[in-house]
Amino acid sequence: MIKDFLTKTYWGELDYLLIDTPPGTSDEHISIAEFLTNLPNLLGSILITTPQKVSEIDVRKEVDFCYRANIKCLGIIENMSFFICPHCDERHYIFQSGGGQAVARFAKAPLLGYFPLNPLLTKSLETADNFLQLYPNSDTTQCILQVADNLVNIIHGKPPSELSKTPSAKSPSASVHSLKTSSKPSTPGIVSASHQPLSE
Repeated sequence: MIKDFLTKTYWGELDYLLIDTPPGTSDEHISIAEFLTNLPNLLGSILITTPQKVSEIDVRKEVDFCYRANIKCLGIIENMSFFICPHCDERHYIFQSGGGQAVARFAKAPLLGYFPLNPLLTKSLETADNFLQLYPNSDTTQCILQVADNLVNIIHGKPPSELSKTPSAKSPSASVHSLKTSSKPSTPGIVSASHQPLSE
């Protein structure tokens, strides 16, 4: 099924194809790794952790798996890094902090960035709306774009930008109380990931 998904599906013109896989190192991971490592355009994997220690331990296993499978680790993303209060803009580190940095050190890979907790992002995922278009100036959008920019830089042999948890923009429209709908995303074929081999 995985081979059919990759070889018999017409994706159209894509810059990159990201393959989302669940956490762990199951038989599915082994099957897809064996197939992808034979492709000439495999770029590597992106590993996503959350700040707490238990997640760090699990993702370290995935780092070991990638190295054993000869899949380069392009970088680490820390998900659910913090929550920004919609009333006072104060940041709350609900799940502690530092997990992404610890995994990046272990993997000897760059930390690509941080994804905050945001109920509006969850709402957009459930309704298939494009969060980046809905809230272009939100803190979460800036974090997502920073991760994307860093990933593209690394793929092209450039250093990632300096990471900051301080947002570059504020937007009242991005508050928890301003839910609204928009058109469907205009860029199909790209899949977000938790532990993902990445091919061009």
